[in-house]
Amino acid sequence: MLPEKDRPEWRSLIKGKIDHNCSSFSLQMKINSLQRIYKMGLMKIDEAVDDLYSLCEKYENLYSDDIKQIFNS
Repeated sequence: MLPEKDRPEWRSLIKGKIDHNCSSFSLQMKINSLQRIYKMGLMKIDEAVDDLYSLCEKYENLYSDDIKQIFNS
């Protein structure tokens, strides 16, 4: 089950405070992309979290190992 969107780990991923090397290349690329866009000021943190959450929700089965590691669940 995907952790709630209001968990602080989502924001920490976007801000680069959590340094997790994802086993899924597509998830790693999305996180890197959102980090750059956020740091450039082109996207607000809530928008970036929504974008990342939507992707993880869509491919939850594919990203389940990374999600478990990031959220320690």
